[in-house]
Amino acid sequence: MNRYFSNTGKAHHERREFISKIRVPTDQWDYSVFRRIGSAGLISSHTASFVFLVKLQKNILSDIRVAWGGSYFFRNREFENILIGRSLPIPAKDRDSVTEKADDFFPTDLFPPSYERTCFFNLLRESLTSLT
Repeated sequence: MNRYFSNTGKAHHERREFISKIRVPTDQWDYSVFRRIGSAGLISSHTASFVFLVKLQKNILSDIRVAWGGSYFFRNREFENILIGRSLPIPAKDRDSVTEKADDFFPTDLFPPSYERTCFFNLLRESLTSLT
């Protein structure tokens, strides 16, 4: 999605394009969280989705994916990399530190302060807590 849309919801390209194939990964994840915000059964400008996927090896995070799709779509691999290699359970102090660092990876010019931004950070904190 990053290839086709900027974080402002506008297309990257001026010319029109047609997506003819969509690849759906079929990887098995050890832990997954999917949350949708907004009115049930209704898609509006306040509808968004949060995805949190984790692969573990011997109780150590070997891969993690965090994505948000709504008015803004993003996934930040640099942020995901700061979590890889941590052992479970993640101490509360480390969870707080990671949540604070997330603010640097998702600055307000990328993802402006809003109800959605608050939901993203709350869902991220909740997902990290549920790993323990």
